[in-house]
Amino acid sequence: MIFKPHLVIEVGKKLITPDARSVYDGLDIEDKYIDPLNLFEFGDYVYYDFVYRFVLPNDELIYSFNGSKKTNYQVLFIKSEGIINDIDGGPNILPRTIKDDNTVIALIDALQLKAYVSSETFKNSMPRFPEKKRDLEKLASGLKETDNPVLIFVKIRK
Repeated sequence: MIFKPHLVIEVGKKLITPDARSVYDGLDIEDKYIDPLNLFEFGDYVYYDFVYRFVLPNDELIYSFNGSKKTNYQVLFIKSEGIINDIDGGPNILPRTIKDDNTVIALIDALQLKAYVSSETFKNSMPRFPEKKRDLEKLASGLKETDNPVLIFVKIRK
């Protein structure tokens, strides 16, 4: 059987090689090489989370990449900051998985959503669809702090 890669992500000199694994200990590897965390494909897109730099005690820099396999669409962002939600002014999107070839799924705790909708950031936001902002306010006001997390489905425009 011959292994034929389906997709190759080029990381240049940050690629963890078998030689690097035999020469360096775990912390040196974390400091010098990219550490993949999460990778999934959906439709024409690839989503990839990776640690770019890890320094103790708690200084890791995790990036996320979302890109098209067919067009020049590419987005690189700091994972903890998420993707800006300009649709309804809601919290930034932190993709967790996919639903289908065109939909990313994120989630937020009910308590966090309620707090965000009460924040000045949300109140001062100018979303592209103000009616969706009102819908989000209504949703948040109907939540109890102990409710299950709220799923966020984001369709990628074609």
